[in-house]
Amino acid sequence: RKNAIFYNEKGDTSNPPTMFLTNNFRYVETDVFKAIELPYEGEEISMLVILPEEEKSIGTIEQIYNKSIESIRSTKVSVQLPKFKFSTEVVLSQTFKEMGAPVLTLVFNKTNEIH
Repeated sequence: RKNAIFYNEKGDTSNPPTMFLTNNFRYVETDVFKAIELPYEGEEISMLVILPEEEKSIGTIEQIYNKSIESIRSTKVSVQLPKFKFSTEVVLSQTFKEMGAPVLTLVFNKTNEIH
């Protein structure tokens, strides 16, 4: 496992465990930011990572992004990102009830595990 130095908005550094990958990704670079689209497994959804140049406001980035997203192209890129993990929970029983499918709610217990 390798670590890399990352800087936050205050200029402070951290040295977290880091993911490294070189591959073809959809990528665009402007004088305001760099953006890369990282597909999740299955490639049906992706995460867009935007790295602003120093001292660029979110409003400026958003304005330029909206104009330049059409320029995003598949390019061989080396990426390093801090390792992270996220998860989410969805309460399906209430959703099924709202959809008018009460029979489906019987399949789930209170912790939304399938019986």
